[in-house]
Amino acid sequence: MKDHGAYLGVGKQYLEDLSDPAGLLEVGNCSALAYEAQTNDIELPDYTNPGGGLDKAVTRITGVNVTYNARHFKIANVARAVYGEVNDVEAGTVTGEAHRAFPTGLVLLKNPGASDLVIKAGAVELVEGTDYVVGPGGLPTMKASAKVPEDGVDITVDYSYAARGVVQALVASGKRYRSVFVGLNEAESGRPVIIEVFRINHSPASLSAIGDEFAGMEFTAKAEKDDTKSGQGVSQYMTVTFLD
Repeated sequence: MKDHGAYLGVGKQYLEDLSDPAGLLEVGNCSALAYEAQTNDIELPDYTNPGGGLDKAVTRITGVNVTYNARHFKIANVARAVYGEVNDVEAGTVTGEAHRAFPTGLVLLKNPGASDLVIKAGAVELVEGTDYVVGPGGLPTMKASAKVPEDGVDITVDYSYAARGVVQALVASGKRYRSVFVGLNEAESGRPVIIEVFRINHSPASLSAIGDEFAGMEFTAKAEKDDTKSGQGVSQYMTVTFLD
């Protein structure tokens, strides 16, 4: 096999949920991906000389950290970042949803993505543009008007809403994934390299919602032993494959 020289990597990372296998799904654009072995160093100082020194040392591998920066806010990435589950909600309609409205206050409808709103205070219909405006996400914000007094008013809302995906956060900790990176070495005319980690356990990642630069989700995961892998010289953690 031809050996590799310098390496400048690009490529795609894929994950598969081991508890609910549905194939290896692409994470999306990642600006960084790294594998780092964690070690425990056991040292025996040299007690035979006044100047000290080191007599023996043993380094044990305690684990492997996988870190990556996901730059695409796919719903699966967000769910993984907040230990969440994704619920799909179909489009529908609502009649008579009750709220208390105040001037300049946002009305958080139970179903965002609303359209065709009809808002009433009792039997009196509020007028869009005069009594309220509809902002991003189809959510109305009240204006100060005779129909929306300072001490508030009870309203009902009829509307249609679009289909959506909802991430329920902090309900799915401890999921394990299989990780596969299919990379290309730009320093060697796109020569392929494939890295597979059989079983990883993610820590939660932070979500940046406002900023001056493209946001990313910094993930850290620990490789765990895969007991299904066995045999002399067979790794239970990961493989790195170089293609000619």
